[in-house]
Amino acid sequence: MEGISHIGPYRIDKELARSNICTVYRAYEESLGRPVLIKKLHPQMAREDDIRHRFEREAQVCAQVKHDNIVVIYSYNADPDESMLVLEFVEGMSLAELIIQKGHLPWEVALTVLQGVLKGLSYAHEKGVIHRDIKPDNILISDKGQVKISDFGLATIEDAPRLTRQGMVVGTPSYMPPEQVSGNPVDQRSDLFSLGVTLYEALTAKTPFYGDNYSEIMQKILHAHPVKPSAVVAEIPSEFDQIILRLLEKQPTKRYATAEQVLEDVTKLASQKDVTLDPAVVRKFMLPRDEDAGVAKRKPSSFNEPAPMQTSFWKRKCPVWLPSLVGLIAIAIALLLPGPDELLDERTALLSPSLTERVKRTVEDRSRLPGRESGVLPVEEAAGREERATAQTGITSLTGEVASMQPLLESEAGRSDQMVPGWVYISSKPWSTVTIDNRDMGQTPLAQRIELSPGEHQIVFHNDQFPSPVGKSVIIEPESEQRLDVNLWEYFSVIRILTVKPWAEIFVDNVSYGQTPRAKPIILPLGSHTIELRNPDYKPWRKVVNFEMGDPAVEVSVALTPK
Repeated sequence: MEGISHIGPYRIDKELARSNICTVYRAYEESLGRPVLIKKLHPQMAREDDIRHRFEREAQVCAQVKHDNIVVIYSYNADPDESMLVLEFVEGMSLAELIIQKGHLPWEVALTVLQGVLKGLSYAHEKGVIHRDIKPDNILISDKGQVKISDFGLATIEDAPRLTRQGMVVGTPSYMPPEQVSGNPVDQRSDLFSLGVTLYEALTAKTPFYGDNYSEIMQKILHAHPVKPSAVVAEIPSEFDQIILRLLEKQPTKRYATAEQVLEDVTKLASQKDVTLDPAVVRKFMLPRDEDAGVAKRKPSSFNEPAPMQTSFWKRKCPVWLPSLVGLIAIAIALLLPGPDELLDERTALLSPSLTERVKRTVEDRSRLPGRESGVLPVEEAAGREERATAQTGITSLTGEVASMQPLLESEAGRSDQMVPGWVYISSKPWSTVTIDNRDMGQTPLAQRIELSPGEHQIVFHNDQFPSPVGKSVIIEPESEQRLDVNLWEYFSVIRILTVKPWAEIFVDNVSYGQTPRAKPIILPLGSHTIELRNPDYKPWRKVVNFEMGDPAVEVSVALTPK
């Protein structure tokens, strides 16, 4: 934390994240005795208009939408040297983290989460606020099961000036509604589509619009119709299918018109299925299994205690000398038996060390059943069947246990290479927010290598300065390292207006980009573009330029000709 102990009245407890744009801290407001989350812009970023405006927009939006299901903003400081948002600290995890930790959610839990998000969205929409980036990462769940919507940095407010140029696509690719992909206006139904994608993923642990690259994802959002969630997880009721698929309708007119309408169907489904929508349902699901049971983890009692019949038999009918005799016989057998390691060595020779250890532990656990310590048979079994108390009995028993695991051994051996991860180092020019398989990984440069399972993965680079994200596929090999360096400039048409004498209004494809001088480049999709400079006292200057991938920026320096 670079020695920072306080920022203004806030005690810094922990640095949670750091990027090229801001640093996020968990802090404590000592005067009010409450934990807070601080998002502090780096001073150089606070002087960037686009970044600062997005930051201010988040503060403005959060200040207008105070609701139990929306993260609360406590304060905003606009000083460039200490520009920061102070937000409610939600002790818990995001829906994305919950899906990763638990796998798909039981439909009853997902229904309760959906209710919380709908309540927050309904309130925001009533205030004229469209979130525009609903996804699992932006849905927080407290330790008490309370659902809260976060990150309104891309939100729009009705009648407020737009922060992005007309036609520019913003948001996270896999969760965008078709109208947002097409660059058309969004409304509250757009948030409902993104919510449908989010709940589909929560219910099935699969995204409905997965693609190998950005273009394929966009095409699927525009044209593909995902299978109903119950085709992936059979326990999901058909009524829940209908809610999700209606949220995912391509045409906004076919979706729910409001979050309130969705909430009505959610409440109706819960009533029909006798499901409570209390946050305690989510809280219970989030707890570790031992805490959920209310007791410390322990093995079943049959692994720790002899059965009552066995105890009473030995207490009432067993001669005092018999246990000693049987014990001596058992010890003799144990000395003749090979240990678990000897039985397993041949079968596990081809397995990874971790899998070998798992198999050994399994056999050892079985050998620790009452009376089977060190491979010894239960004493009552030995007493009743002395004629079979031989070394062969013990060998057959243990060998049978290993044989019963043969399918596991063979399948795991065949897949052992697939279980070994690989790594990738990621950087980009300029900075970008990175997602891998639709999971946020932070902003470049990523200081540490990313561990990934073998196979193909989709890496997407997002930077609001560019018209659209850039997607790349990587193939991960076991125990291999590779580096992915992406220059975003190569994927777009870049026009730099250097000098225009005396001055001019800038038009590209008949869209105005203000007057000269212009310090920032104009960034557009690849292809043909018409640049025009207009000054009422001078002849128009016009040039058509064509960009292909990797082409350098076109630089314009012009002295206009008087009329």
